[in-house]
Amino acid sequence: MGRTHENLGRKTPLVGWLGFKPSGWRHASPGRFDSCFLPPPQTVSGFAVKVLNFEYPDALHYWLERDMWALPLDDGGVRVGITAFGVHISGSFFMCRLKPVGTELMQGQTVALVELNKSVVTVKTPVSGVVRAINPLLMEHPEWIERDPYGQGWLAELTPTRWTEDRACLHHGVSVPQAAMQRMQLENLDLSSEASS
Repeated sequence: MGRTHENLGRKTPLVGWLGFKPSGWRHASPGRFDSCFLPPPQTVSGFAVKVLNFEYPDALHYWLERDMWALPLDDGGVRVGITAFGVHISGSFFMCRLKPVGTELMQGQTVALVELNKSVVTVKTPVSGVVRAINPLLMEHPEWIERDPYGQGWLAELTPTRWTEDRACLHHGVSVPQAAMQRMQLENLDLSSEASS
């Protein structure tokens, strides 16, 4: 639901979403988004399985031990990000610092540093490769990670160097639901309340 702000006798809609907390009032000009607000999210298209209330899009490969996903791209690159479940157990994201373009990483090395509610943690890449692009939105708006983890909240794109070997460690397709459930059980969550919410 949009809010309005009095501006010289007229009301200008503010674009945002429930839970989004911009730093101070700003208003958007008609036909464009203000820098304080972000456009609606875009998500990975296609079929997604649900484990409890957490989606796992079928197009992705998952490193569930680290709550990460990898998306092979048409041009040979691989995009990586954090799963919806990983976001859920992490809480709010207040800062995200990504490894710069050109950094060479092996699977399991740090691709990002994020600040959560009460801690700063490292995020490990699910695939080996050279960072070829980072998500520019996350520098000023790390909340995209929690808002749209499979879309605008992606972290980085890599040119893979060991995709065949790394893919063997990732879950995809029919192996995802059972492995995801096992991952959730490790967190000692009240699974019955998650399933009913």
